Amino acid sequence: MTDEAYKVVSTADEAEHDIYAHEVRTNTNFTIDRRNKGFSSTDTIDYKAHKIWWEDGKADDRCKIDTNGCPYIIQGYDVRECQHGPDRNIKKKIQYKAEKEEKSKTDHSYVLKGKTLIQNTKKIICPARITQRRIIKFPGYRLENSASKWRRKQTAKTLRKALEEASADVEKEEEIHIYYPTADDHKNHIIGEFAGLCQPVGPEVKAKIRQLVGDGVTKVSYIFTR
Repeated sequence: MTDEAYKVVSTADEAEHDIYAHEVRTNTNFTIDRRNKGFSSTDTIDYKAHKIWWEDGKADDRCKIDTNGCPYIIQGYDVRECQHGPDRNIKKKIQYKAEKEEKSKTDHSYVLKGKTLIQNTKKIICPARITQRRIIKFPGYRLENSASKWRRKQTAKTLRKALEEASADVEKEEEIHIYYPTADDHKNHIIGEFAGLCQPVGPEVKAKIRQLVGDGVTKVSYIFTR
């Protein structure tokens, strides 16, 4: 796995910044498909509700967590789809289209017809995804990778007891593991420089334009140079 496809950061803010940088660099855009409560929760963690892991059981090697012998719990996940991914609102769109066509039949003849688009959606079933997994490691209970299952089991029991009795005293490290799609993972659309022509303007660019306009700048050519 290359550094481009796999990143580990310490906070949610760092993760958002890194994802935004990836979108800018590749001229792609991703939207949240699903996210569980634990990913963004700031509540006190109920350690009894979490399994202690030594190795990731995920089948996809590209999305496996590697903590080099350090036990951890998975607190939450966040999955984002390419903006050209599956259409999650197709039923609503079909219903809306049918209602619109029915309405056009009953309206007066002078009502203008809507435009018929050859492709009325940017959703073209691209499978590319960004997956984030929020974990908490316990470095004080690290074992060598060659440790036996029995030793891992006994160490996990000791860790579990420590968390139940005085979790505040247990050393912890929080990480967010980010798994990016490669260029080959994107299907049915272009990425890179030319894809930027059909991307929405980013929030930072919008804010800069508003600032310049507020400062009295009216020339488009000047705004482009900023």
